[in-house]
Amino acid sequence: MSEPSITPRRGVRRTVAAVLGAALVVSALVATLGVGPVAALSAASGDVVFTTQPLGASPYGPPPTGQPGVPWSIQPSVAVLDGVDPSYDYQVTLSIDSSSDGYGNLSCYGGNTVQLVNGSASFRGCSIDTPGQGFVLQAMVFGSTGMGTILPPMTATSLSFNIGGGGGGIATQIQFTTQPLGANIGSARPSAAAGTPWQIQPAVAILDQLGHLVTSDNTTVVQLAVANGTPQTGGPGNLTCSGGTAVTAQRGYAYFTGCSIGTPGTAYQLTAATLSWGSTQVLYDQSLPFDIAGGAYGSHVEFVTQPLGAVLGGNTPSAQSGTPWIIQPSVSILNSAGRVQVNDYTSVITLSIDASSRATGSLYCSSGTSLQVLGGVARFGGCQIVGPGTGYVLRASAQTQYGPIQYDLSLPINITAAASSLDQQPSAFTVTPGQSVTITSTLAGTGAGGQTITFQGTNALHPTWTTFGSAVTNAAGVATLTVTPTFSSTVQSVFAGNGNLAPTTSAPDSIAVRAALTMSPAGTSSVTKGKVVTYTSTLKPDPGQGQRVQFLIYHWVNGAWQYNNQRTYFTNGASAVQLTWTWATAGKWYVRTTAPANAYYGEGFSPTSIVNVK
Repeated sequence: MSEPSITPRRGVRRTVAAVLGAALVVSALVATLGVGPVAALSAASGDVVFTTQPLGASPYGPPPTGQPGVPWSIQPSVAVLDGVDPSYDYQVTLSIDSSSDGYGNLSCYGGNTVQLVNGSASFRGCSIDTPGQGFVLQAMVFGSTGMGTILPPMTATSLSFNIGGGGGGIATQIQFTTQPLGANIGSARPSAAAGTPWQIQPAVAILDQLGHLVTSDNTTVVQLAVANGTPQTGGPGNLTCSGGTAVTAQRGYAYFTGCSIGTPGTAYQLTAATLSWGSTQVLYDQSLPFDIAGGAYGSHVEFVTQPLGAVLGGNTPSAQSGTPWIIQPSVSILNSAGRVQVNDYTSVITLSIDASSRATGSLYCSSGTSLQVLGGVARFGGCQIVGPGTGYVLRASAQTQYGPIQYDLSLPINITAAASSLDQQPSAFTVTPGQSVTITSTLAGTGAGGQTITFQGTNALHPTWTTFGSAVTNAAGVATLTVTPTFSSTVQSVFAGNGNLAPTTSAPDSIAVRAALTMSPAGTSSVTKGKVVTYTSTLKPDPGQGQRVQFLIYHWVNGAWQYNNQRTYFTNGASAVQLTWTWATAGKWYVRTTAPANAYYGEGFSPTSIVNVK
């Protein structure tokens, strides 16, 4: 079979037939062995290929799906076929291709442009922030010299993939997920005292057209108000909330705190509406009815602002150990009708960790854990707990001029270990068989020195994360480990946590082992026409016999190498393949072998055997 030639370009020489042939071979190997992720080749320019597709996309399966803003489990890698010119400096830029059906922003750890090292580049921590179908990435390779010479860019496009729902829909409705005072259909209307923050505070969810929570929504502002026409009797009442009556949603929820109505009335209802700018649609919901009552005097204390803004029915809030809380607790002294004792300036309220807490730690407040009330309210400041744990509950007790009164317990909060992060950097992303790689991991956080870092890997033979070593960080939080990968692998660094330092895992990195092939006879030789020559090629690394190796035969015609023929064989037990070839046509020829990339190794080539046939 004969193919038209391509004029060699500086730094990269490759025919379209050879590139497409490699892609077909790799695709066939995927179908035969069922392994993944596989470096399915895409050759938009004939020079550049995706050796690892984003999210492990395969031409033989449905497009894989990631989540908005979540780094993909399988990160893309790109290679330039047939080597690069060492006099040029190459960079690879990754972007969303214009052919994509989806729209969004692509971001990768360390940026979307990386250096090409040994003909390949691997990206880390890549993600797209917006849901969509049919995303395609473009890899563009630029080559330049310090003298300002720039090569024409080379490009390749990936297989398609999706960024799925999982909370990434478009808001079309809102809904009270926690009714004021815990009102419930079919139950008696709940009641609270006038001017007293409710025990159960309202929460509103942002939903898409299917009723799914839009967890990606962190911008919608929800406004609470007393519904027109309510209450049925009494009123009119004014709604106040210590956290404000307009709240910005967080992961699809708007949580309100410290809400109360100052005037008694029956069948109050609240409205929740999104604030509108310009033509933005206003979303609306109305709560179930509830009552606001008056009452006689009595005394007890109540958290009017929960520590960390905890809301009954909402997620348990958390803060780091030893860090003052963003929302500090406030406690009021109330009469039996639930009204604040606004004339009380003498009672003292004390905060402590209640014995019912599931964790032990120490409570500190810059204001002091005991405060004298002002107008019946004690507003604490700078409160924090030292000691990680879940289910902390605060007790507020009070001493009035008449003696102690009924205490109140806060909603639970969690205290987490101090933040930490782990950055991993291999010394190389592509190696030859037997070449070592040093993995450097840097732990950031208070007390990062002297911590044990565990190094884990996974490859085609070990599909689950397997520990292959560990190291202890130095005073700067740096730990290193040198390994010699047998096959292409993905590695990560893991810190299990210690004391106040939280556990963390680095972003994974892919290290490709490039296939290495020998050729015998090699070099340049001369034979007579009709001569039969047997060529032998061996493969490293070899996961077992049956690996695909191709013999490529090229003919020098009109000043350029033209593809002439190929033969495909599978390695025997000695990791070798053989080709017996009769040189029937005079001229200048060369023979070489290639092993297409698969889950075990990256694409590699043997040296060429130049043959002059006379």
